[in-house]
Amino acid sequence: MSAVIGILVGLLVLVRVIGRQVTGSLVTQKSLFLMPVILLGCLYSGITTPTEAAAVAAAYALLVSAVLYRSVTLKGIYQSLVTSARVTVSIGMLIAAALVFNYVITAENIPKTLSVALKAYELDPPADSDEGLVFECRKG
Repeated sequence: MSAVIGILVGLLVLVRVIGRQVTGSLVTQKSLFLMPVILLGCLYSGITTPTEAAAVAAAYALLVSAVLYRSVTLKGIYQSLVTSARVTVSIGMLIAAALVFNYVITAENIPKTLSVALKAYELDPPADSDEGLVFECRKG
C-alpha cells in the first residue's frame, strides 16, 4: 500500500514540476499506465497466477493496440497466430519423437542390457600414461 502511495506522490510531484505538458501526455497515454496496475493488481491480490497474469497482460496489450492505437490489424493478428502455431507444432513434434524414443528404450530394456554387457569387460579405471587415458580390458 505504501508503494502505491509513493508512486502517486511521485507522479503528482512530476506533474507540478513539469507542468501541463506532462498532464496532457498522461491523460492521452493513461492506457499505458493501466497495464502495470492490472498486472500487479492481479498478482498481488491473488486473483491470478503469474502465468495467467501474463496472459491477461498480453490480451490487454492486444486490445489497446488494436482498438486505441489502431496499429494491429486482423491480418496481422492472423499472421501472428499462424507463426505461433507453426513454432508450437514443431516443438510438439520434437517432444513426441522424444517420447517414442523413450518408450522404445524402456520397452527393449536397453539400459539393463548395456549394463550387463559393459560389466562383462571389467573395465579398470584409466591409467596415467604418456599417450593419455588408456583403458585396460580383461575378459573374465
